[in-house]
Amino acid sequence: MEKKKWFLLVLVITLAVCPRQVEGADELYEGFLEPPAGARPFVRWWWNWNCPTEEEILREIDVMKAAGIGGFEINILEGRGVQRELERVGAKPLVWLSPEWNRMIKVACDGARQRGMLADLIVGSGWPFGGRFLKSGEKAQIITVTKKVLRGPGWFEANIRDLCPVSGEKGSTSMELIDSKPKLMFLRFVPTGLKEFDPGIEMMDKVGADGHIRFEIPAGRFFLYAGAWREGFKMVSEGVPGAGGPALDYLNKAAVEKYLNHMSDKLGPALGGKLGDGLRAMFSDSVEISGSNWTTDFAEEFEKRCSYKLGPYLPFVLDTKLGSAGSKGSLVTEELPEGSSRFSDMTRQGGRFDDTVRRARYDYYKTFAELFHERFARTYDQWCNRNGTLSRYQANGNPWHIDMLNGFMIPDIPEGDGWIVSGDPALEPARTTEIYYRVWNKNASSAAHLAGKSIVSCESMTNTMGVFWTTLEYLKESDDLNFISGITHSVLHGFNYSPPAAGFPGWVKFGTYFSEQNSWWPYFKKWADYNARLSYLFQNAKHQARVAILSPTADLWSDHGLSKLRFVDYLWYLHPMWYALNHNGYTTDYVSEKVIQNATSKNGKLNYGRQSYEVLIVPDARTVEPKSAKAIEKHVRAGGKVIFVGCRPDRSPSLKNAQANDEIVKSAIDGALNLESRRVGVVSGPEKGKLTEWTRDTMKKFNVAPTVEISQPNKKLLQINYRVDDRDIFFFTSINRDQPISFQARFDTGDKTPWRWDPETGQRYVFRYEDAKNELDIRLEPSESLLLVFEPDMPGHRRRAKPEIDFEDFSEIDTAWQVEFTHAVTGEQFERSMSKLIDLSKSQDRQLNTFAGTAVYRTEFDAADAQRTMLSLGKVYDISQVRLNGRDLGLRWWGRHIYDTRGALKPGKNVLEVKVTTVLSNYAGSLKDNPNAMAWAWWHPLRPAGLAGAVRLLTQTDRP
Repeated sequence: MEKKKWFLLVLVITLAVCPRQVEGADELYEGFLEPPAGARPFVRWWWNWNCPTEEEILREIDVMKAAGIGGFEINILEGRGVQRELERVGAKPLVWLSPEWNRMIKVACDGARQRGMLADLIVGSGWPFGGRFLKSGEKAQIITVTKKVLRGPGWFEANIRDLCPVSGEKGSTSMELIDSKPKLMFLRFVPTGLKEFDPGIEMMDKVGADGHIRFEIPAGRFFLYAGAWREGFKMVSEGVPGAGGPALDYLNKAAVEKYLNHMSDKLGPALGGKLGDGLRAMFSDSVEISGSNWTTDFAEEFEKRCSYKLGPYLPFVLDTKLGSAGSKGSLVTEELPEGSSRFSDMTRQGGRFDDTVRRARYDYYKTFAELFHERFARTYDQWCNRNGTLSRYQANGNPWHIDMLNGFMIPDIPEGDGWIVSGDPALEPARTTEIYYRVWNKNASSAAHLAGKSIVSCESMTNTMGVFWTTLEYLKESDDLNFISGITHSVLHGFNYSPPAAGFPGWVKFGTYFSEQNSWWPYFKKWADYNARLSYLFQNAKHQARVAILSPTADLWSDHGLSKLRFVDYLWYLHPMWYALNHNGYTTDYVSEKVIQNATSKNGKLNYGRQSYEVLIVPDARTVEPKSAKAIEKHVRAGGKVIFVGCRPDRSPSLKNAQANDEIVKSAIDGALNLESRRVGVVSGPEKGKLTEWTRDTMKKFNVAPTVEISQPNKKLLQINYRVDDRDIFFFTSINRDQPISFQARFDTGDKTPWRWDPETGQRYVFRYEDAKNELDIRLEPSESLLLVFEPDMPGHRRRAKPEIDFEDFSEIDTAWQVEFTHAVTGEQFERSMSKLIDLSKSQDRQLNTFAGTAVYRTEFDAADAQRTMLSLGKVYDISQVRLNGRDLGLRWWGRHIYDTRGALKPGKNVLEVKVTTVLSNYAGSLKDNPNAMAWAWWHPLRPAGLAGAVRLLTQTDRP
């Protein structure tokens, strides 16, 4: 008997752990149907003002769990107006890493585990890392440059204070400077009009003991460069007590390790020994190290890596207005006469001086990026793993991007950044051109694909404008684009720790208003389930990309350094290129020179890790490293395809062995171009406005087949391709809110059967197809997505096709309406009679134009024509539910609000009930005496609200 019990126990465990061994089990689909916590959306849980209590922590975790949220990232921040607000609700801030704060973290971790959820925690507080416990040499360092125009003959007199101004960094929580005395690093006197590089004359010996400077200026025009070094210049922004103060030097490995160990040594034991005893991952937010450009041994490291001394070149390297057309965010304070050129007086553009400066600048920023990755990113990743957690990391930042793609390859979970710029498409009509933050996502996902990482998370729905008017529909559209860019997990930004005593809207800290006080919160789980099913499927699949795009990073660094803004707009078509390729059915990754150098070439494919690319595109790269040029030539000799856009690289970027390396680059690229014109060549760059057509024609010219052949490429249609074993997965989404998109898609999937997996319901069924299973007629409704899984040898049944609708053949329901309003916040109820439907925001009735909540519209109408069986509500703001003659017709939270009335509509009298849920925007904007609401809604224009119609019965025609 005992043996039988043990046998049954082992069998149960085996079936739970190894479901694939059970005949008929489909682990992939089962996970899709019921996604685990790790696939469900997380929230960034703002612990505003760091004053949590055990009771409120557990209450809010329960709210998250009920809404379909799988986990959270605890993110502690200081706030504005702290004292008065905390006194009002009787809250007391805790000190970071104090015993009581550590206990609250354990309460949250235990609460998550008990509910089947996961917990992450941000390192430190605010951004960047820092603290008052840092000592000299451990704080962020900066060299600022002042540039003056001098004319001679004459004398120059000044005090060191005039050349090294001291001021607090704008935007810092504290304006104090822990180390306020700057140190003069160089004082360089340089003649203008140089053709060859000349470091100028060092004038440090002209600085007196009292800081007075005096020297004679010979006849002519000159520049004077003054470089001032400081540490402790930058403060942690929004840091709570215990984690505020001067920012950390991210280029000092010992300081980084000290900081991280300071956290794990204090918090780890409270969680059971290690951080991983309670936490899934530690999180490092975007690298906000504005201005930090130096560390104590930088000059020594530079010389070791580049084989020459940095000193003679440093003033010109930091003057990013030299050698380029100017740069936003320069570290140089210029004092130039009005109308003078930024650099033409220093050098003749294209001359040797200019070339030398660009090469030295490349070496400087390459050294910076290498030190940052070695001393911070890898140190952080290793620290996380030693402490039993995953490393989650955003490699983007401000103002630097710090070799972003290679940085994203380091952590366990690379994380992008997806903003809602306005939250309202009326104010943001060209959503497909909102490239700025998609850049981070595409680099994060490309790095994950190359490094074999399955989870690519995204700080999703970051929002500083549309906090109260963002809809669930917009969440779907925005996150669908995240999925298209390769994201596989959403971390929503954000859920605010806000006790009930805080009232409405509570404590709001950036981001979209994810809160149980939001009017659409009862429907949030609809989106959460949809999101989780897609996340699970993509996390367990391998991304398929045929095209690799090499960013011209060397040219960017040479021109502008690590500038974030220049990275985005450096080459107008670089980042939109993957969109244009996507419209034409191609899937892409971005790659770096480091990837190219370490890739292998076989049978015409460029292979790195699990990825294999059919073509490499090199957009407008003037320079590449010699190893990259030789790798490109080797790839072409192995049968690979390479497309140079605009120009071909003909130089190396570094000042080290410049002439010899230039010859290597030129020879290798010449060798590649001379091999096979059908596989490698230089093509003209695209014209603005014609990028989609250009990518189509270019790919056709080089005989590169798309992943999926789309009959009518559309700029509002995007797709992505994955594979799981012998299953091919395609996800399409439409970002057209107004019209359907119809097209024919041809797939290279052989005789596999196309199934539609529905992320909203979890159901799957055979997709409609005609003669060929890999040639499908597809129609996407406005804002609709389509998930196709091509299955080998799996029988199934087709579902009835969506009906075709004739929008011209209709009968309008123009009866009077009785409307019952229930306010989402106040609970107030009132009624109105309406002779016709209106946009509530346009009403002169203040109860209506500031309303937020649910409005139930009721009317009666006669249906004389039984052929018109599709009910269209027209304009609806924002969620609708319909009952007809007592029968529930369903819910619409995205797309057109159209309902099938068959089985409910009857000849003669019909009773129609439409429940509409509006957003909070108009109400929040009316709360002039509520500072928490006004902080985000003070400028809000009234937003359309309610059921505006026209409500019509339409004719439908079933497709075969």
